[in-house]
Amino acid sequence: MTTQSADRNILQFVPIVVGWLLGILSAIILDKLRKWFLKREIKKGIMSEIKELQLHLTAICINTVTNSATVTLEWSKWVRPYYEQLIGTDAIDYLIENKEQISNILKFTDDQFYTFLLLMQDKKDERVNLTFTRISTPYLNSKYESISTFKQEFQLLITKLRREIEFLNNDFDQCWFYHSKTFDKITDLNLDVVRKNIDQIIKRISRRTKGTIKLIQKIIDF
Repeated sequence: MTTQSADRNILQFVPIVVGWLLGILSAIILDKLRKWFLKREIKKGIMSEIKELQLHLTAICINTVTNSATVTLEWSKWVRPYYEQLIGTDAIDYLIENKEQISNILKFTDDQFYTFLLLMQDKKDERVNLTFTRISTPYLNSKYESISTFKQEFQLLITKLRREIEFLNNDFDQCWFYHSKTFDKITDLNLDVVRKNIDQIIKRISRRTKGTIKLIQKIIDF
């Protein structure tokens, strides 16, 4: 076989080899794109769920802080942007008398907002015990296995969030347990103990919710 004939034979296989390589590369690229889109959708779903959770925790944080009479100017400045987000949604329409009230709150100075929270604190009804519904994050839980495809720091933040939610749920359960004891026939001394336990848990929930709100903000800003 001449050199020219051999070259012609080799050239015949070039399109086949090139096509084969392009096929492999296309499959790899398509797979990476599919994974990228899936990852983006998962993160989008998680963000949507935890943003809603953040607003829910804001309501709990405000209720527990005002209930435990621990409102401070520093705390009111910190919670204000989250509260403004909260009243901008339909989540607490039943707590706001009218839209004009929302507009007025949004125009408050920091000192006026602080005074507003102090008034909420003063309106606390001693006869009412706070109870809470356990927190759930169904979407996050369903996609937790997929979190391993994200950066390690993001994985750690999500893991920490799940742990904080579990701590809060345990506090909610304890609060309900002691609340149910107030309906039992117990001595005044034991009733005082029960109420003190409830007060301690309420204060702990106020601290935990603040920490969890800040943690969620870290995840959102990641």
